[in-house]
Amino acid sequence: MPDQNPLTPAQQEFERLLRGTAPSAGRLDTAAAAFNAGQRSSLRQLRVWRSATALLLITTITPHLLPIRQTTSPTPMAPTFTTLTAPEPLQPQSLLALQQSVRDHGLDGLPASHPPALQPLRAKDFF
Repeated sequence: MPDQNPLTPAQQEFERLLRGTAPSAGRLDTAAAAFNAGQRSSLRQLRVWRSATALLLITTITPHLLPIRQTTSPTPMAPTFTTLTAPEPLQPQSLLALQQSVRDHGLDGLPASHPPALQPLRAKDFF
Protein backbone atom coordinates (compact mmCIF):
# COMPACT_ATOMS: atom_id res chain seq x y z
CA MET A 1 0.00 0.00 0.00
CA PRO A 2 1.50 3.34 -0.95
CA ASP A 3 2.27 5.99 1.68
CA GLN A 4 -0.90 7.93 2.40
CA ASN A 5 0.93 10.87 3.94
CA PRO A 6 1.77 13.31 1.11
CA LEU A 7 3.90 15.51 3.43
CA THR A 8 7.61 15.97 2.92
CA PRO A 9 9.98 14.85 5.70
CA ALA A 10 10.46 18.49 6.79
CA GLN A 11 6.71 19.01 7.02
CA GLN A 12 6.34 15.75 8.97
CA GLU A 13 9.00 16.95 11.45
CA PHE A 14 7.17 20.26 11.85
CA GLU A 15 3.87 18.42 12.39
CA ARG A 16 5.48 16.26 15.09
CA LEU A 17 6.80 19.39 16.87
CA LEU A 18 3.37 21.07 16.76
CA ARG A 19 1.71 18.00 18.28
CA GLY A 20 4.11 18.14 21.19
CA THR A 21 3.27 21.74 22.11
CA ALA A 22 0.37 22.59 24.40
CA PRO A 23 -1.53 25.86 24.37
CA SER A 24 -0.65 28.27 27.14
CA ALA A 25 -3.07 28.42 30.04
CA GLY A 26 -4.43 31.90 29.35
CA ARG A 27 -7.36 33.24 31.29
CA LEU A 28 -10.36 34.49 29.36
CA ASP A 29 -12.15 37.38 31.06
CA THR A 30 -15.77 36.62 30.21
CA ALA A 31 -17.12 39.87 31.66
CA ALA A 32 -14.73 41.96 29.55
CA ALA A 33 -15.51 39.88 26.47
CA ALA A 34 -19.26 40.34 27.00
CA PHE A 35 -18.80 44.06 27.59
CA ASN A 36 -16.75 44.45 24.40
CA ALA A 37 -19.31 42.46 22.41
CA GLY A 38 -22.16 44.60 23.70
CA GLN A 39 -20.25 47.77 23.00
CA ARG A 40 -19.51 46.70 19.43
CA SER A 41 -23.11 45.65 18.83
CA SER A 42 -24.43 49.06 19.95
CA LEU A 43 -22.09 51.01 17.65
CA ARG A 44 -24.40 50.54 14.65
CA GLN A 45 -27.42 51.74 16.57
CA LEU A 46 -25.44 54.70 17.90
CA ARG A 47 -24.38 55.63 14.37
CA VAL A 48 -28.00 55.49 13.21
CA TRP A 49 -29.11 57.83 16.01
CA ARG A 50 -26.24 60.24 15.35
CA SER A 51 -27.00 60.27 11.63
CA ALA A 52 -30.71 60.89 12.23
CA THR A 53 -29.94 63.70 14.65
CA ALA A 54 -27.48 65.33 12.25
CA LEU A 55 -29.97 65.08 9.39
CA LEU A 56 -32.73 66.62 11.49
CA LEU A 57 -30.43 69.42 12.62
CA ILE A 58 -29.31 70.18 9.08
CA THR A 59 -32.85 70.21 7.68
CA THR A 60 -34.02 72.46 10.50
CA ILE A 61 -31.21 75.01 10.35
CA THR A 62 -30.51 75.17 6.61
CA PRO A 63 -33.67 77.09 5.59
CA HIS A 64 -32.84 79.80 8.13
CA LEU A 65 -29.30 80.23 6.80
CA LEU A 66 -30.13 80.43 3.10
CA PRO A 67 -31.04 83.82 1.62
CA ILE A 68 -34.60 84.22 0.47
CA ARG A 69 -34.85 84.37 -3.32
CA GLN A 70 -37.93 85.62 -5.07
CA THR A 71 -38.79 83.54 -8.10
CA THR A 72 -41.37 85.96 -9.47
CA SER A 73 -41.39 89.70 -9.58
CA PRO A 74 -43.60 91.21 -6.92
CA THR A 75 -46.80 92.77 -8.14
CA PRO A 76 -47.42 96.28 -6.90
CA MET A 77 -50.22 96.50 -4.39
CA ALA A 78 -53.01 98.93 -5.11
CA PRO A 79 -53.46 101.37 -2.24
CA THR A 80 -56.64 100.93 -0.28
CA PHE A 81 -58.34 103.80 1.45
CA THR A 82 -60.78 103.58 4.29
CA THR A 83 -62.83 106.31 5.74
CA LEU A 84 -62.44 107.01 9.40
CA THR A 85 -65.56 107.02 11.50
CA ALA A 86 -66.06 108.30 14.97
CA PRO A 87 -65.32 105.73 17.67
CA GLU A 88 -68.29 104.14 19.35
CA PRO A 89 -68.99 105.33 22.88
CA LEU A 90 -67.68 103.06 25.62
CA GLN A 91 -70.02 100.95 27.66
CA PRO A 92 -70.10 102.18 31.28
CA GLN A 93 -68.91 98.83 32.68
CA SER A 94 -66.09 98.30 30.14
CA LEU A 95 -62.54 98.21 31.40
CA LEU A 96 -61.49 101.26 29.37
CA ALA A 97 -64.42 103.30 30.70
CA LEU A 98 -63.64 102.30 34.30
CA GLN A 99 -59.95 103.16 33.86
CA GLN A 100 -60.81 106.55 32.37
CA SER A 101 -63.22 107.24 35.24
CA VAL A 102 -60.60 106.37 37.87
CA ARG A 103 -58.01 108.47 36.03
CA ASP A 104 -60.35 111.49 36.00
CA HIS A 105 -62.08 111.20 39.39
CA GLY A 106 -60.03 108.76 41.46
CA LEU A 107 -61.74 105.90 43.30
CA ASP A 108 -64.86 108.05 43.74
CA GLY A 109 -65.36 107.80 39.99
CA LEU A 110 -66.11 104.07 40.22
CA PRO A 111 -69.80 103.17 40.11
CA ALA A 112 -71.52 102.04 43.26
CA SER A 113 -71.38 98.32 43.79
CA HIS A 114 -74.43 96.30 44.69
CA PRO A 115 -73.35 93.26 46.70
CA PRO A 116 -75.80 90.39 46.87
CA ALA A 117 -77.84 90.00 50.01
CA LEU A 118 -76.40 87.53 52.50
CA GLN A 119 -78.52 84.57 53.45
CA PRO A 120 -78.21 83.23 56.99
CA LEU A 121 -76.56 79.81 57.13
CA ARG A 122 -78.19 76.99 59.02
CA ALA A 123 -76.81 73.59 59.87
CA LYS A 124 -79.58 71.81 57.97
CA ASP A 125 -78.42 73.53 54.74
CA PHE A 126 -75.27 71.39 54.80
CA PHE A 127 -77.01 68.04 55.35
